[in-house]
Amino acid sequence: MKRQIPVLIGLCCLIAIADVWASAQNNVGDNTSFNSISKAEIEMLLADVAKTNPKMVERLAAEPEMKKTQIENLKQLLAFASQAQKDGLASDPTNKQELDNIRCEILAVNYDKEINKDKGPMPHSALSPTAR
Repeated sequence: MKRQIPVLIGLCCLIAIADVWASAQNNVGDNTSFNSISKAEIEMLLADVAKTNPKMVERLAAEPEMKKTQIENLKQLLAFASQAQKDGLASDPTNKQELDNIRCEILAVNYDKEINKDKGPMPHSALSPTAR
C-alpha cells in the first residue's frame, strides 16, 4: 500500500492538471463534475505519467492487480471529491483559496516546463515541485 501512495498522489496531481485544463477550455470553474472519467482522460493521464515515470506505466501494464487497485483508488478519490463538492467544501473560503493556489502553482510549473523544455536540465527553482 505504501508504494501505491506516490502513484495516487501523482494521479491526484494529474487530475488537478486535467481539471485546470478543462476549466480553461470550457470555462467550467467550480461546477466540474467528478462523477466520471472518460477513456480519453485516462489516456491523457497515462501519457503524462509516461513522460515523467515510464517505469510506472510498465508496472501498470505488467501488474494487472496494481492497475485494478489504482483504478479503484481513483474511483474512490473521485467519489470523495464529488461528495465534498456536493457538501459545499469547494465553496468554503479557505478551501477555495487553497484550490486556487494549487491551480496557480500547477499552471506556473507547467508553463515553466513548456517555455524551458529545449534548454536542458534546469536548476531547481521556486516553481519546481522538487525544490521543496
